[in-house]
Amino acid sequence: NWYTFIKHNYKWDGMKPVFSDVQIDKFDQMRKLYTDDNDDFEGSDFTKYALYDFDEDGNPELWLSSQNEEYQAIYSIVAGEISMLASTYFKTHFVFYSSGALGVAGGCGTGCFYTNCIVLKDSKASNSFEEFQLYDFEKDKINNEYSINGTEVSKKEGEQAFKSLGEAIEIKPKFRQLF
Repeated sequence: NWYTFIKHNYKWDGMKPVFSDVQIDKFDQMRKLYTDDNDDFEGSDFTKYALYDFDEDGNPELWLSSQNEEYQAIYSIVAGEISMLASTYFKTHFVFYSSGALGVAGGCGTGCFYTNCIVLKDSKASNSFEEFQLYDFEKDKINNEYSINGTEVSKKEGEQAFKSLGEAIEIKPKFRQLF
Protein backbone atom coordinates (compact mmCIF):
# COMPACT_ATOMS: atom_id res chain seq x y z
CA ASN A 1 0.00 0.00 0.00
CA TRP A 2 0.99 3.66 -0.25
CA TYR A 3 2.16 3.91 3.34
CA THR A 4 5.44 2.23 2.41
CA PHE A 5 5.90 4.63 -0.57
CA ILE A 6 5.29 7.93 1.24
CA LYS A 7 7.93 9.26 3.63
CA HIS A 8 7.53 12.41 5.74
CA ASN A 9 10.90 14.02 6.38
CA TYR A 10 11.73 16.11 9.44
CA LYS A 11 14.68 18.31 10.30
CA TRP A 12 16.01 19.17 13.74
CA ASP A 13 15.65 22.90 14.47
CA GLY A 14 17.82 22.73 17.59
CA MET A 15 14.84 22.20 19.88
CA LYS A 16 12.53 19.73 18.16
CA PRO A 17 11.89 17.95 14.86
CA VAL A 18 10.14 20.17 12.29
CA PHE A 19 8.36 18.89 9.19
CA SER A 20 10.54 19.42 6.10
CA ASP A 21 9.01 17.72 3.06
CA VAL A 22 7.46 14.55 1.68
CA GLN A 23 9.10 11.97 -0.56
CA ILE A 24 7.08 9.57 -2.66
CA ASP A 25 8.92 6.54 -4.00
CA LYS A 26 8.41 6.09 -7.76
CA PHE A 27 7.22 9.71 -8.05
CA ASP A 28 9.07 10.04 -11.38
CA GLN A 29 7.25 6.96 -12.70
CA MET A 30 3.88 8.46 -11.74
CA ARG A 31 4.79 11.80 -13.31
CA LYS A 32 5.78 10.00 -16.54
CA LEU A 33 2.44 8.15 -16.64
CA TYR A 34 0.77 11.56 -16.40
CA THR A 35 2.91 13.33 -19.02
CA ASP A 36 2.45 10.40 -21.43
CA ASP A 37 -1.31 11.00 -21.13
CA ASN A 38 -1.30 14.85 -20.97
CA ASP A 39 0.91 16.94 -23.24
CA ASP A 40 -0.08 20.23 -21.56
CA PHE A 41 1.77 19.48 -18.30
CA GLU A 42 5.01 21.22 -19.27
CA GLY A 43 6.04 23.94 -16.82
CA SER A 44 3.89 22.53 -14.04
CA ASP A 45 4.33 19.81 -11.46
CA PHE A 46 2.50 17.97 -8.74
CA THR A 47 2.99 19.79 -5.44
CA LYS A 48 0.40 18.21 -3.15
CA TYR A 49 -1.19 14.86 -2.44
CA ALA A 50 -4.07 13.15 -0.65
CA LEU A 51 -4.93 9.55 0.08
CA TYR A 52 -8.58 8.62 -0.52
CA ASP A 53 -10.17 5.16 -0.65
CA PHE A 54 -12.66 5.60 -3.51
CA ASP A 55 -13.79 1.96 -3.67
CA GLU A 56 -13.60 1.45 0.12
CA ASP A 57 -11.46 -1.69 -0.20
CA GLY A 58 -9.09 -0.64 2.58
CA ASN A 59 -6.35 0.32 0.09
CA PRO A 60 -6.53 4.08 -0.56
CA GLU A 61 -5.72 5.61 -3.92
CA LEU A 62 -3.12 8.39 -4.23
CA TRP A 63 -4.41 11.71 -5.55
CA LEU A 64 -1.72 14.09 -6.83
CA SER A 65 -2.39 17.72 -7.74
CA SER A 66 -0.60 20.80 -9.00
CA GLN A 67 -0.68 23.80 -6.66
CA ASN A 68 -3.56 25.48 -8.55
CA GLU A 69 -5.36 22.11 -8.95
CA GLU A 70 -5.50 22.45 -12.76
CA TYR A 71 -3.50 19.23 -13.23
CA GLN A 72 -4.45 16.16 -11.20
CA ALA A 73 -4.10 12.40 -11.30
CA ILE A 74 -5.34 9.46 -9.26
CA TYR A 75 -3.16 6.36 -8.91
CA SER A 76 -3.59 2.92 -7.39
CA ILE A 77 -1.03 0.45 -6.18
CA VAL A 78 -1.79 -3.26 -6.30
CA ALA A 79 0.87 -5.88 -5.57
CA GLY A 80 3.56 -3.19 -5.82
CA GLU A 81 2.46 -2.08 -9.31
CA ILE A 82 1.43 1.55 -9.80
CA SER A 83 -1.38 2.39 -12.25
CA MET A 84 -2.81 5.76 -13.19
CA LEU A 85 -6.59 5.43 -12.92
CA ALA A 86 -7.60 8.88 -14.16
CA SER A 87 -6.11 12.29 -14.88
CA THR A 88 -7.33 15.80 -15.52
CA TYR A 89 -5.86 18.99 -16.89
CA PHE A 90 -7.15 22.55 -17.03
CA LYS A 91 -9.91 21.71 -19.56
CA THR A 92 -11.31 18.72 -17.64
CA HIS A 93 -12.40 17.80 -14.12
CA PHE A 94 -13.02 14.73 -11.98
CA VAL A 95 -16.51 13.33 -11.47
CA PHE A 96 -17.19 11.03 -8.51
CA TYR A 97 -20.13 8.68 -7.94
CA SER A 98 -21.73 7.18 -4.84
CA SER A 99 -20.79 3.68 -6.08
CA GLY A 100 -17.08 4.52 -5.74
CA ALA A 101 -16.63 5.01 -9.48
CA LEU A 102 -14.62 7.94 -10.71
CA GLY A 103 -14.46 9.72 -14.00
CA VAL A 104 -13.15 12.60 -16.04
CA ALA A 105 -15.41 15.04 -17.86
CA GLY A 106 -14.75 17.99 -20.12
CA GLY A 107 -14.96 19.56 -23.52
CA CYS A 108 -13.65 17.79 -26.60
CA GLY A 109 -14.09 20.51 -29.21
CA THR A 110 -16.86 22.79 -30.40
CA GLY A 111 -20.22 21.29 -29.49
CA CYS A 112 -18.66 18.22 -27.87
CA PHE A 113 -18.58 17.12 -24.23
CA TYR A 114 -17.39 13.78 -22.89
CA THR A 115 -17.41 11.77 -19.68
CA ASN A 116 -15.19 8.75 -19.18
CA CYS A 117 -15.79 6.73 -15.98
CA ILE A 118 -14.15 3.71 -14.44
CA VAL A 119 -15.60 1.35 -11.88
CA LEU A 120 -13.04 0.30 -9.28
CA LYS A 121 -12.84 -3.15 -7.75
CA ASP A 122 -9.99 -3.88 -5.35
CA SER A 123 -8.22 -0.67 -6.46
CA LYS A 124 -8.24 -1.70 -10.14
CA ALA A 125 -10.38 -0.53 -13.05
CA SER A 126 -12.94 -3.27 -13.64
CA ASN A 127 -15.23 -1.52 -16.17
CA SER A 128 -15.18 1.71 -18.15
CA PHE A 129 -18.11 3.74 -19.45
CA GLU A 130 -17.82 6.59 -21.93
CA GLU A 131 -20.35 9.13 -23.13
CA PHE A 132 -19.93 11.70 -25.90
CA GLN A 133 -22.50 14.46 -26.22
CA LEU A 134 -22.26 15.91 -29.72
CA TYR A 135 -24.22 18.97 -30.76
CA ASP A 136 -25.78 18.68 -34.21
CA PHE A 137 -25.81 22.28 -35.47
CA GLU A 138 -28.04 21.51 -38.48
CA LYS A 139 -30.77 19.85 -36.38
CA ASP A 140 -30.16 21.98 -33.26
CA LYS A 141 -30.04 18.96 -30.95
CA ILE A 142 -27.59 16.92 -28.88
CA ASN A 143 -26.74 13.36 -29.89
CA ASN A 144 -25.33 11.00 -27.25
CA GLU A 145 -22.94 8.17 -28.06
CA TYR A 146 -21.94 5.54 -25.49
CA SER A 147 -19.36 2.80 -25.11
CA ILE A 148 -18.73 0.20 -22.41
CA ASN A 149 -15.21 -1.21 -22.08
CA GLY A 150 -14.38 0.29 -25.50
CA THR A 151 -17.34 -1.23 -27.35
CA GLU A 152 -20.05 1.06 -28.73
CA VAL A 153 -23.48 0.37 -27.20
CA SER A 154 -27.02 1.67 -27.66
CA LYS A 155 -28.22 4.85 -25.98
CA LYS A 156 -30.41 2.77 -23.64
CA GLU A 157 -27.49 0.52 -22.58
CA GLY A 158 -25.24 3.54 -22.08
CA GLU A 159 -27.79 5.41 -20.00
CA GLN A 160 -28.33 2.29 -17.84
CA ALA A 161 -24.57 1.90 -17.35
CA PHE A 162 -24.20 5.51 -16.18
CA LYS A 163 -27.27 5.18 -13.96
CA SER A 164 -25.64 2.14 -12.28
CA LEU A 165 -22.83 4.44 -11.06
CA GLY A 166 -25.21 6.10 -8.61
CA GLU A 167 -25.47 9.78 -7.78
CA ALA A 168 -22.69 12.20 -8.60
CA ILE A 169 -21.02 13.28 -5.36
CA GLU A 170 -18.52 15.95 -4.42
CA ILE A 171 -15.21 14.94 -2.89
CA LYS A 172 -12.91 17.61 -1.52
CA PRO A 173 -9.74 15.97 -0.32
CA LYS A 174 -7.52 17.46 2.33
CA PHE A 175 -4.35 17.90 0.28
CA ARG A 176 -0.94 17.89 1.96
CA GLN A 177 2.05 19.71 0.51
CA LEU A 178 4.79 17.63 -1.12
CA PHE A 179 7.47 20.30 -1.29
